[in-house]
Order: sequence, then C-alpha cells, then structure tokens
Amino acid sequence: MRSSHVRLLTVVAIAFGSSCTSSGRRGASAGSAGQSASAAAAAGAGAAGFGTGDAGAAGSAANPGTAGTNGGTPNGAGAGAGGNAGSAAADAGAVGVVDANGLAGSGGTSGSGGAGSADAGKRCPLPASFAWTSTGPLASPKSAPGHNFVSLKDFTCVRWNNLFHVYATVYDQTSSGWNMVYFNFADWSQADAATQFYMQNSPTHGGVAPQLFYFSPKQQWVLVYQWGATYSTSSDPSQPQMWTAGKSLLSGGPSGGIDYSVICSAQNCYLFFAGDNGKIYQSKMPISQFPGTFNGYTTLLTDSTNNLFESPRIYSILGTDQYLLIVEAIGSGGRYFRSFTATNLEGPWTPHATSEQKPFAGKANVTFTGNAWTNDISHGDMVRYDPSETMPVDACNMQFVYQGFDKTVQSGNYGLIPYRMALLTMTQ
Repeated sequence: MRSSHVRLLTVVAIAFGSSCTSSGRRGASAGSAGQSASAAAAAGAGAAGFGTGDAGAAGSAANPGTAGTNGGTPNGAGAGAGGNAGSAAADAGAVGVVDANGLAGSGGTSGSGGAGSADAGKRCPLPASFAWTSTGPLASPKSAPGHNFVSLKDFTCVRWNNLFHVYATVYDQTSSGWNMVYFNFADWSQADAATQFYMQNSPTHGGVAPQLFYFSPKQQWVLVYQWGATYSTSSDPSQPQMWTAGKSLLSGGPSGGIDYSVICSAQNCYLFFAGDNGKIYQSKMPISQFPGTFNGYTTLLTDSTNNLFESPRIYSILGTDQYLLIVEAIGSGGRYFRSFTATNLEGPWTPHATSEQKPFAGKANVTFTGNAWTNDISHGDMVRYDPSETMPVDACNMQFVYQGFDKTVQSGNYGLIPYRMALLTMTQ
C-alpha cells in the first residue's frame, strides 16, 4: 500500500461483474477423528494439507504446525511427509480440525475446500506466461460506528478451518486516515455479507497493509503490518481481539519503507519490503529467532519507480525449488504486477513476466466475467490454502485476491479512491 501522500489520479470505469464461488478443491480422503500425526505419517494417509488436495499426513490435522520439519519447503507435501500436510485438513476432507489450537476433531467429513484439484500427485511448474479471469467486486467496506470507510484494499487471505480469513486496509474519511479490518466467509459469494471487525478495537490498534501467516515452528499465527514495520502474534486469526500488542519487526531500515512481507526457508526468515522508489529491500534472521526484530537491510532489486513501486509478495512453488516474487508496478493503462523467480530467497532474481503487455497480472492478461470494471490489478495476495511461513502456492491452481476500482470514478485524493476486493483465477 502506498503512503498517505496525496497523488493525483484520474480514473475511469463501469459497473462490476458477477461474483464467483470457490471451485471445490477437495482432499484425497477423509481421516479418522483424532488420529495422531505420527500414526498418520507412518500410514501415509491420503488426506490433503491445508486444502491443497495433495497427499499428506492426515493426522497432522490433530496438531497444526507439527507436521514435520519438512513442512512448507518448496517441495511441498508428499504422502505423509511434508508441506505441513493436513494441518487444516478439514478444509480438504480429512480428519476434522476443531479449533485454532489444532485439537483432534470429533469426526472427519469430506470438506468443501476452495479452488483446486483432487489429484493428490499432480504438480505444475510455474508457467512462462499467465492468463486470468476476474470477478467483479466481491466486497465493499463496512464502516464502524462513527466512521466512514470509503475503500477496502491491501488484502491478505488464507483458507483455514473451512473459512477464508481476510485482513485488509480501509480508508476512513471521518479521520482522514488508514486503518485495518478483519472478516471471514466460507465462500466467495458470501464475502460482501461478512461482518468486518474494526482493528482499531483490537490490541494492534489498527494497522495498514497486513500479511497473515502461520509460523509452524512455534505454532503461532503472525500478523505483519505498518506504519513502521510491526508484528503481532495469536493462537487464532479468527479472533482479532486475541492479537498481541504490536512489536517492532525491523530495526535500522531505510526511511519510507512500506508493504512488509515475511517468508521463511528451513534456515532463515526473510523480510521483503518496498519504498515507492524503485527499490525492493530485504532483511533476514535465523528462523530460530523469529518472530522478532530484523536488523538492517540490503537492496535486492533496483529499477525505475514505476517498475518497482510497492506491494512485494513472495511465495514458494509447490513441487519445485522455485520462488516467485511479485511487485506492483505503475503502467500507462493502470496498476499491474511484475514477477521474478529465484531458487534462493537471497537471489539472484530473474525477470519472469515483467512487461505491461505480458505481466504477471494486469489489464493485458485479465478477462472479466462481466464488465471490465477496473483498469487496475493492485495490492493483494495469493489465496493460500497452506498458510505456513514458507508461503507455498500450487501452480496448478493459482488464485489472487486484489484491489480494483470502478474506472469511471475520478478522484484527486488517493484515500478516496473506492477500492474493492476482487478475485483472479489463473486460466493458463
């Protein structure tokens, strides 16, 4: 998310198209209630992990975050082996996950899940080029009493316990400032009806540009946000009142840093962030010290301001040794995302889909279900069915939740641009 300086924008648009439902990712099999992780691994149970539809250890649903030290590596899940398999297996049709602490469920029924494939063995390489379909706006801001929220943006999204969990930024016209909300829903068609919790009323006291993930080594949920790199922890992301008060995420960073994202390998955790200045920065710490405060930084990528603007997100590609870095850019026709790849989080990062004509995601490669309501494919997150710290995504079934706005609207105040939530689904 960009800083709150006013940036003159003129924008044009039409009304939105239809919403979509999740496309029914289902797991390989249902597990028995309360099965232990070790027993399931030994048996090689075929339950899916975090709704990915991949073979994994069904029993790890009984204890999320303890599905083995291989969990969440770029190689993902094997039969009873890695990728945090089954740690939210109720999403995928395995033994029931009953609460945030991962206690064994009383039963295991086939879950409804989200988009994806039931093919437990299928793995896809990252494509050389991308094509997407987009919904119309799926959710609008819901103002807290005494406030007037005019935009809903900067989304982070995970699927856990049969729900999509979304944290997002809002702009409050009443206070002329930014804040954060949380909401959840079972299906995308329910997103706009979901209650939005105003995060000013949580121990974080608001925040902007969030990132949500599950840190499996310490069995904690982590929420990263700004202004000033900040983090909070919790045992349950669906209870926003349970977050700890914010702590410093970065010491000795550059001035003007924004849009902080964390990803971890087996050895280290890395903090990526931008500056609205053509630079992408990185800091690292040993994984044993996370969550904690990163110290110092290096400049990872340098280009023009428009080419490397903001909103870096980093993911590991299941079944490969590849990492994907996406960065929001400013194009002549609207905001879009460029992508880079590497086999090491410290680089080198190779340009992948980096032009406005052939982007990772942008106006040039998005087809709308209905009217093409927005020119901008802006700040968002891959929909993550495994919310662990390695940020794994399935290249066979990629979805991206993003912010767009009605292109007929004109506003000279960035905060007043009426951003809304929408969903991309990869078709190529």
